[in-house]
Amino acid sequence: MRILTGERVDDLDDGVDTLDGYHSPVHGRRPEVVAALDLDGQLKAVVDRVGRWLAEPLRRRVCFT
Repeated sequence: MRILTGERVDDLDDGVDTLDGYHSPVHGRRPEVVAALDLDGQLKAVVDRVGRWLAEPLRRRVCFT
């Protein structure tokens, strides 16, 4: 779908946004889903995942949603 082709998009920082360097989060490996019972469990899951990323060679970008 090419809805925005040729359109200028405000980046909300006094500039114009572009798709330069953009990588779609809908392509690639499936997201890792982790269930947590509470906020402490959520924070532990994030800390554990980031720790595993830091232990790996840097080879990918990350998208948190």
